[in-house]
Amino acid sequence: VPARDELAKVAKLPLDIEWRFKTDPEKAGEAQGWFAADHDDNAWDQLRTDQPWHRQGYEDFHGTAWYRLRFTMPEGFDIRKYLWLNFGAVDKEAVVYIDGEKVFEHTRAATGLELGQLWDRPFKFDARPFLEPDQEHVITVGVSSEHGQGGIWRPVALVSADAEVSPVLLSDIVQQPVAFRYEPDVFPHRWAKPEQGEVFIIPGKSWFSDIIPIKQVHFDERIIRLARVVGPSCHTLGAATHILSGNRFYVENMLEDLDQPGEWCLDTDTGTLYFWPPEGDIEAAQVSVPTTGRLIQMIGTQREPVSHVTIRGLTLTQTLAEFPTPQSYYKTPNAGQAVYMENTEDCVIADNFFDAVGGDAIRLQNNNARNRIVGNEIAQAGAYGIFLGSLQRGFCRHDPVSGDIPSPPEWYRNPEHHQVIVAAWPRSAHHLITNNHIHHVGHFEKHAQGIAFYGISAVDVVVSHNLIHHTPRFGIGLMSGFGRVIIEYNDLHDLSLETCDTGGICSNRWYTYDKDAELCRGPIIRFNRVRDVWGCGAYEHKMEPGGGAKAGGRIWVPYYSWAIYFDNAPMDVLVYGNICARNTLGGIMISHYGKNVTVENNIFVDSDKSQAYLLLRGEMSEVRFRRNIFSYTNPDADFLRLNLGPDVDIPGILTEFDDNLYCTPMGKELAFNGLPGEAVTRTGMAVQEYSGETLATWRNMGFDRHSLFADPRFVDPTNDNYTLQPDSPAFELGFQPIDADAIGLLPDDGESNELRVLRQNRPDRGETRD
Repeated sequence: VPARDELAKVAKLPLDIEWRFKTDPEKAGEAQGWFAADHDDNAWDQLRTDQPWHRQGYEDFHGTAWYRLRFTMPEGFDIRKYLWLNFGAVDKEAVVYIDGEKVFEHTRAATGLELGQLWDRPFKFDARPFLEPDQEHVITVGVSSEHGQGGIWRPVALVSADAEVSPVLLSDIVQQPVAFRYEPDVFPHRWAKPEQGEVFIIPGKSWFSDIIPIKQVHFDERIIRLARVVGPSCHTLGAATHILSGNRFYVENMLEDLDQPGEWCLDTDTGTLYFWPPEGDIEAAQVSVPTTGRLIQMIGTQREPVSHVTIRGLTLTQTLAEFPTPQSYYKTPNAGQAVYMENTEDCVIADNFFDAVGGDAIRLQNNNARNRIVGNEIAQAGAYGIFLGSLQRGFCRHDPVSGDIPSPPEWYRNPEHHQVIVAAWPRSAHHLITNNHIHHVGHFEKHAQGIAFYGISAVDVVVSHNLIHHTPRFGIGLMSGFGRVIIEYNDLHDLSLETCDTGGICSNRWYTYDKDAELCRGPIIRFNRVRDVWGCGAYEHKMEPGGGAKAGGRIWVPYYSWAIYFDNAPMDVLVYGNICARNTLGGIMISHYGKNVTVENNIFVDSDKSQAYLLLRGEMSEVRFRRNIFSYTNPDADFLRLNLGPDVDIPGILTEFDDNLYCTPMGKELAFNGLPGEAVTRTGMAVQEYSGETLATWRNMGFDRHSLFADPRFVDPTNDNYTLQPDSPAFELGFQPIDADAIGLLPDDGESNELRVLRQNRPDRGETRD
């Protein structure tokens, strides 16, 4: 919502009536003078300029197109100091002509910006030299958009102003908003003290949450003004982390809304706490108020670590959330923690019950080694279940405050920086995290996961036999780190319930470093069961596959999620023997810049949209799929979604794709998406299109020449028993049986949790590697 004082002396003439539109696939328009004032555009189509051409009948077009508008500036409009032509956004490069004269460029060459920075950036220029009142003018805009949704997609206006105003405000867009307008009849009361309230919001592209104090409410205009911008927002991700129209939010701590048992409200002016006891009788109620965010801490030094401490058999409960913290980025440690460990060795956290702690249940911060987290139950945590992390600054060139490792292009482009970056990351080594039951976490922090790694170098950490369910985001996440984590025999279900762009097991910017013997190996993900990863999004325009119709189609479930999700450059990864069932966009996703990734002997079954998903672009090589089972019954689903960068050589990336078993709906031929057609409609993502591709074409590339089409002969798939019957044709391909009974929590046989899991996780279990 634009600030009133900045727009008080501004007049706007909206130019969002329909413009003439014509595609220019041969890029002949400039040579043929399509920008000329007298060019005949009567046969051109008509398009609106408040949404891209992809949503107006040109969903398959990528390239150059032209917009033209004839208009007359009213007499008396240009009476202020400035006269601007303002564009809310053009995807991607734009060249503006007025009456046949080139007057402005919003291009890479003119601005120095990359395409990913151009497409949603408002811009304006001085239009006074080119416009006369009460005279017809012709505005022509040539737009080049080789990928993405394309075109003029935010409001265009002629603006007369007495003072300098940013094009962001003139476009009614605030990239870091401190206010928003809510819909009519949402709130039943006019709050007496709105400044004591807070807004809980899942902003931007629905990756995380924030809690922001209210500064002021304008009831007649339905505007809530916030005390600050979204806190954990990356400075260069723009709309991905800022408040967008359609985001989910609620308002809390308003006395007028205290209307049912269990609710409370604090009047900070008087120090009065209003509380409605759950049973209605304050005299009989037992009420506790947490006063600390941390119950147990073990903090040593690298020279003198805390060691050989055991915490066993306790109930730890009711700590402060301490969320959000002002200094944290949304992925990093961002809340309190019931048990905190830093510079510890050979300690044990076993057989405890973490019940309704406000922040993380267990945090291993910075350097730690050889700790065992065994047999705990973590329920109703405000943030993460178990978090191994750190907080770094300045290693991602385009975003120096996020704490991320550099993006894949930066990592590949600047190898001379690797040593310094790796040396800055703390090491968390040789831990065993096993047999824990983690569920219903992330009550406050929606980026929370069951078990998470962020900003560390992990050395042979084993995550095994955990049962994780009902999380707002990942079940297990590896983000911005290095080294080997072995994720095995975990049972994961009902995940990603409140966020999207997510997975049951997710790896993002988790790299290897070949000059370090401990960090040159990547993760192993084996013998896990990952079911019902949902994904949930709500923002202005749905730009990813998925759907659902919650809240009248305004909240999208299931949406934009996978079972095993490699987002950004998987390196030296083995995915073996996993069972992935009923997920949204697929059982597995391999993203750009991946190298040496083997996907073998897995079962991918009944995902909604596709069973596997490949985004092939950047420097990729040695991606292998072999001896997997792909089975799906939805006739509208695909086997494989391909999202291809420009000039991708698929056989040069996929070293092997063969000896798989396929069971398609009603015996239909394998369905590909992306061969032909676009794989997704995500803004800014390049897609290379083909036509006429079939299974025969796929085989001509060298893939699936020995694969079989047959019923895999599951024992009881209706009840999630994907054990293969002895006569399964998969065995003809060399498929090895998966022992599903070994997945999940270990049975209680009277032996202590710790001894049982140490026996089950003995070092001689071996590993399957290429």
